[in-house]
Amino acid sequence: MITLFNDQHDAALLFLKTFFQTLNNTWPKLDKHRVAKYMSLVRRLTEQTFVFLNKYQFEEQLLKSYLNILATCVFHASNRLNGSLMAHVIRCVYPSMKQFAYENINESAFQQIICLCFGVYAETYDAAVMKVMEDELFEPMLHEGDAEYEAEKRMERMHEQDDPAPSSSSSSNDSSGDNEEEGEDLIVYPID
Repeated sequence: MITLFNDQHDAALLFLKTFFQTLNNTWPKLDKHRVAKYMSLVRRLTEQTFVFLNKYQFEEQLLKSYLNILATCVFHASNRLNGSLMAHVIRCVYPSMKQFAYENINESAFQQIICLCFGVYAETYDAAVMKVMEDELFEPMLHEGDAEYEAEKRMERMHEQDDPAPSSSSSSNDSSGDNEEEGEDLIVYPID
């Protein structure tokens, strides 16, 4: 998607901004079937954005513009109703950065990305967003290169695949938040 813009940085950034603005406006209205599809799209776009940023060696202005889009269109205080979108974008950042740009990311770019995440963490009151940040951003960063930790996490993922969660028909209205192990947990806020 975004990688098709090549050297047209302004067009790529406009695409990202429009995508997240539109998604932010429609997210609370999506049914559970569409949310899963959009989560997949957000993950793919995040991955491709890191490919794009990596291609241009995390050019300072390009990175600042991308982080500004995230700050204003996803993480801004006015978007707090969309906690599940915010959590999902955060869930995608570190794995995408690690998989598609970790070898080439410079220290300054890495710090700017992580500082944005710390800022969101410091300002949010959403416990689910904070838990996602702790479990899927901060903890993996702290254990980077720890073979024992990574092996334990791989075993957990394998166990989850072998022992899937109970069918949703038995607890379709359960909003207790016990779906966190599935990796695609949703926090859907009602609209008044």
